[in-house]
Amino acid sequence: MRQMASLEYFVVAESMSVDQQTNQVSVFNILEEVRTSNLPVVLPQVVCVCTLNLGANDMGMEHHAVLRVRTPSGEPREFAARFKASHRRQRVFTRLLGLPLETIGELVFEIMVDGRQLATHTVFVELATPHSSPSSRPVAIGQA
Repeated sequence: MRQMASLEYFVVAESMSVDQQTNQVSVFNILEEVRTSNLPVVLPQVVCVCTLNLGANDMGMEHHAVLRVRTPSGEPREFAARFKASHRRQRVFTRLLGLPLETIGELVFEIMVDGRQLATHTVFVELATPHSSPSSRPVAIGQA
């Protein structure tokens, strides 16, 4: 019986890198909210980083990944990729350049693999007010 792909993690950020020597992934500036003083605005770059765990029976099989992006004002846009499983852990990176935001609301990223939605990542788009401050941001829970 074929095991379905399971999600290890899915995150949306401003940038990422993969170390050429160690193959370790670094993700920079995870997007949780976008505060802007005026709209429309364009996000220069957004990267979606997804890591999947695959079963032993998946090796050599082709899989279909789809990133769906829903802006607060627009129709969903989809970005598809096919990959052949060569390792039990597979990474799917999508880099979007020049993502326009025309209104406040929720910017939603969804990752689907083989027709199954595995995760979502929501970014809140808000207008900055003159009284906005870092103290009005979400409170961190736990210790770093």
